[in-house]
Amino acid sequence: METNPAASDPMATSPLSSRSTPITNPEDFLKLSGEQLDAIFRASPAGEIPVGEGDGTCIIAPGTEVSDTIARFVHIFTWKGKVFERDEANPGRGWLKNRLLLLGTKKRSQRPASSFTFR
Repeated sequence: METNPAASDPMATSPLSSRSTPITNPEDFLKLSGEQLDAIFRASPAGEIPVGEGDGTCIIAPGTEVSDTIARFVHIFTWKGKVFERDEANPGRGWLKNRLLLLGTKKRSQRPASSFTFR
């Protein structure tokens, strides 16, 4: 499988350099390699814990020609994003729940097994 030509660009290997253009279109993340995505998320500061539903894009095979196609397929048929819930007793904690489309019916994941601690 051939990778996206942008991934071989020296500017693309350092997505956070001062010379690089900020990503304003979320679909541009699909064009980056796994290493580039890791660098962005490692260098990004933690923000406020969101509340409510968020649409999502499943990134599989990042930086490849098929990444966009796979992301669209997964979004249409299964994964829709996350639901963010803040712990009212401890505002520094929260839970993420997957929003799934199962057998044609929108449904949230049934168990809070995907809970995380936010910092």
